[in-house]
Amino acid sequence: MTAPKPTAVQVKLTEKPKLEKVDPKRRKTSALSLKNLKLEKKEELITEQEEDLSQKPQEEFSNSKLLNQWSAYASILNEDGQRSLSSVLSANKPEINGNKLKLVLPNELMAKQLERGMPSLMRHLRNSLNNFSIQLEIEVKEEVKKKFIYTPEEKYQRLTELNPDIKLLRQRFKLDL
Repeated sequence: MTAPKPTAVQVKLTEKPKLEKVDPKRRKTSALSLKNLKLEKKEELITEQEEDLSQKPQEEFSNSKLLNQWSAYASILNEDGQRSLSSVLSANKPEINGNKLKLVLPNELMAKQLERGMPSLMRHLRNSLNNFSIQLEIEVKEEVKKKFIYTPEEKYQRLTELNPDIKLLRQRFKLDL
């Protein structure tokens, strides 16, 4: 008996997968890279070259219109990959007093992030609201963290703050901690 001859297997040629080109505008840069330093310097130059805004329109705007543009800009930043600045804008809403916006932030890091992105934020708000006299003021208000009570002496002090009669009770019955 003879062994059966192997049959030829058809090999189907497949096309190579196409790689998508990455848009250089959407490419992230490292915080420690030279490219990022160049971008920061460029933004500093833009902010230093303040243009004369007195001749530009100064239309009135409503609180709801401002908040809509504020959240729209936060979502634009999120889509562009700038999630930290987007979260700063989403977490806090500005207080409006005429053309001055006051934003209270819980820590210095958030304030620095917002200051870096402030030129583009102000450009967006001024153009979308058609009011070029808008100013943003940032205030950092750090909250005191809650102190935890561990020792019996600390517990006693806290209880006497809440109810001074506990001190009287301790003295009358000559109690120890």
